[in-house]
Amino acid sequence: MLNIPIARLKEELDTIKRILAFNDRARLGVNNKEIQDAELANIYQSLSELSWRQYEHSAAFTRIYALYEKFIFDMVAVWLDLLPQHHENYVSLPDSIKRNYRNGIGSILPKLDNERYKHLSEERMVKSFGDALNGGTPYSLLSEAFLTDDRNLWRAALESLFARIGVEGCWEWVTNHRFVLRYLSEIRNNESTAESELTNFVLYRNQAAHGNNDQIVSTSEVGKYANFILAMCESLVELVADRCLEKQLKAGKANIIGNVIKQFNKTLVGVEMNEIIIRTGETYLIHGDYACYEATVESLGYKNKKYEFLNIGNSDPIAIKFNVPIKINHSLVKLSSAEISNSQPTLLISYAPQ
Repeated sequence: MLNIPIARLKEELDTIKRILAFNDRARLGVNNKEIQDAELANIYQSLSELSWRQYEHSAAFTRIYALYEKFIFDMVAVWLDLLPQHHENYVSLPDSIKRNYRNGIGSILPKLDNERYKHLSEERMVKSFGDALNGGTPYSLLSEAFLTDDRNLWRAALESLFARIGVEGCWEWVTNHRFVLRYLSEIRNNESTAESELTNFVLYRNQAAHGNNDQIVSTSEVGKYANFILAMCESLVELVADRCLEKQLKAGKANIIGNVIKQFNKTLVGVEMNEIIIRTGETYLIHGDYACYEATVESLGYKNKKYEFLNIGNSDPIAIKFNVPIKINHSLVKLSSAEISNSQPTLLISYAPQ
């Protein structure tokens, strides 16, 4: 499984939104004397509402950014763990990745006394790198070597980081992904862009980190930025899955078994299948433009009859109802049995798209 903890990120962001909602309700309750607690009322009266809002504004943006940064760094580590599955030895890696890794190791070695790198061993780093250069297997890549850029994760820094690990087209994917587009449409009425949302978010975080709280936003606005960060991170999970899948398809470790040619509703589609046995309850990868995620078959139909399984040749299209929305021109992809049973992480995404 592509083990990126998107569910944990969502829960953390939801917790922040729930705390902000509680604060709003507590303020309202004390103001309206709905909450009859003298001690709480005295504490509230000793605070200025501005100070309270400044504090929660700063705490929320600082925490959301920390979650965002950690998630991106974790995703980098997952991608690097997957690379040895697609490149048998270090020498076969793309030259750009090897160059960036070499530069990163060179940057870290003089700084091993810094608190940031105290968990790393000079001996192990050098030996591991030397063994990899000599063709040793299995090999591993130290994620810290690609994380030496200390810039905030604005658009440019995010693009640069993904490019360093060999994942090109990061921002194009984000701006075209359905979760981000839906956020911009439903939350911002298409009056904003993904870049401006990320820029404003990082600016608020930086102002909070440096004690500049002259401009604060409502708790509902903080919640909107949390939703944007979640949508962007979900899109990046699918980007990594897409790049992995491309490698699997090229290596013959995954196969396209069908193509969506008709859409009856969001989850019910007509699929032109290759020769295969397909069953209800089975899970496949859905792959298309700016999309790569899991979907489970809920029901099958052929010539106006429902089936629990179908032994399909190159026949007329069949109707498949999935548990998540599917779009026309998307493909159904099945991993080889060996890949599914492999104990190493595979492509399967551990969350259901919204």
